[in-house]
Amino acid sequence: MISDQGTVQASRSISGWEVLQLVRCGKGMVSFKSTWLGDAYLSAEERASPAKKTGWSDGWTVNCKKSCGKCEQFRIHPSKGNEGIVFIELAASPGKFLSINQDTQEVGIQGCKLGWEQFYLVVVR
Repeated sequence: MISDQGTVQASRSISGWEVLQLVRCGKGMVSFKSTWLGDAYLSAEERASPAKKTGWSDGWTVNCKKSCGKCEQFRIHPSKGNEGIVFIELAASPGKFLSINQDTQEVGIQGCKLGWEQFYLVVVR
């Protein structure tokens, strides 16, 4: 999910780059810390203008960087009727969720509506 370049995308294998540590931030918030990149966290960054080529309409891109504010904090919501599936909401922009673009496999932030915002939290032993 996280490459050494700090960009985030979906991957079909669990190789180490995809293993994230869940860090509690208080008040129901969590951060996702990279197990490979030290102090780097999953982070959503607001762009000045949305990049049309990615297909994300609301101007957020997801990457990995040092934790420095609310853009690295998320809230996890269970999906009603789908046991084990969660939605991951961006704390800095309520109502916007972590989402995967089905064509590019890029991870971004958008309103919850298509199913690409649904995730399993997998325990790595």
